[in-house]
Amino acid sequence: MGATVAFAGSAPFLKRMMLRVSSAFLKELFRVAAQLAVRLAAREALLFSLRIWGARLGWAGLAVSAAIVLLGPDDFEEWCERSVFRKDKGQRGFSNEGAELATLESAFKGIAS
Repeated sequence: MGATVAFAGSAPFLKRMMLRVSSAFLKELFRVAAQLAVRLAAREALLFSLRIWGARLGWAGLAVSAAIVLLGPDDFEEWCERSVFRKDKGQRGFSNEGAELATLESAFKGIAS
């Protein structure tokens, strides 16, 4: 894995070498190697970011799940059924934005207490 990372980081060096050699065969060899190094660098960066951010996103998903469980079906579902985002638009919603926001705030305060 270390050799792969080292080769992936050598793309600028390989491009520089491609400009300095006079042999057509070596130019082509360095060009292909530089392209491969660029691809490997992108792949290694992706794997690194997935490994680092994947763990953090897992914790974020767990926190969101806990918040949903703690909200309880009463407060949050009432807001969802009556909010502007409700599924059944035929159902009566809140009388105004203030009442909708107050209900949502009380649902979130229920989590904190």
